[in-house]
Amino acid sequence: MTQSVLIAAGLALLSVLLGFVGGLLPQPAKVTTRGLAAIFAISLVLYVVGTAYKEYSDKTSSPPSGEGSGEGSTAQTPMTAPDPAPPATPSRTPSPRPEQGQRSSVAIQVTDDPGLGPQISHAPPNPEYLSTIDYVNSSGDTMVMGDASIRNQPYKNSVSLCADGPLAANRCANFGHETWVEYNIDPHYTTLTATIGMSSNSSSDCQLYGQVLIDNDEVFGKQFAFGDQYPFTQKVTGKLRIRLQMHAVGGHGRCDLVFGNVALKK
Repeated sequence: MTQSVLIAAGLALLSVLLGFVGGLLPQPAKVTTRGLAAIFAISLVLYVVGTAYKEYSDKTSSPPSGEGSGEGSTAQTPMTAPDPAPPATPSRTPSPRPEQGQRSSVAIQVTDDPGLGPQISHAPPNPEYLSTIDYVNSSGDTMVMGDASIRNQPYKNSVSLCADGPLAANRCANFGHETWVEYNIDPHYTTLTATIGMSSNSSSDCQLYGQVLIDNDEVFGKQFAFGDQYPFTQKVTGKLRIRLQMHAVGGHGRCDLVFGNVALKK
């Protein structure tokens, strides 16, 4: 647009100069000069009209703002959805293996890794009843593990040792001979507890001598008549072996000494 204006102004100035010069020339030359000025004037008008028409046509045929290329247009960048993050993988920590040589109960822990399979770890119960674990040695006489009663009070987890009075049949230990059983002490435990008394099913004239030995040292020793019972508690930290023991002192028939709910505790 600026260039067209400059050209038009130049042509107009040229026409004015031709007209001024023509006025100074003689008559024949004046006519010729004026004719040239008229031709320039007509050319100027035609040029201005043509330029205006061209600019109008360009405006009406150009694409709307924002479409196509050109100065001032902004290219649209397509939006791309971000790639989804990979699913989180749960961490897997193998459960500890059991210590070799442990006697007490175990707990099964199932991991979410099929390659590892069920993992077994040592989990000692508290309390641990002696009637539920294996003993390591015994006199070989009759023993009952589990239910028993003292003064008609039930004890579900007991160790009962049997001895015969001097005039009874030889169903248990003979009169004066010990009946005994031994257990190892798991180092997790610190205390041994029990209620010790004669079985409610024993003959009423039975007399027994009951003992508890820890590493061959007697920590409990009492004589029992029918209906007697005693609470028992003993520290066993750092100890290795428990021995429950009894023998008949007098009476007739079967005489059982019950170590009621005897257990190791943490």
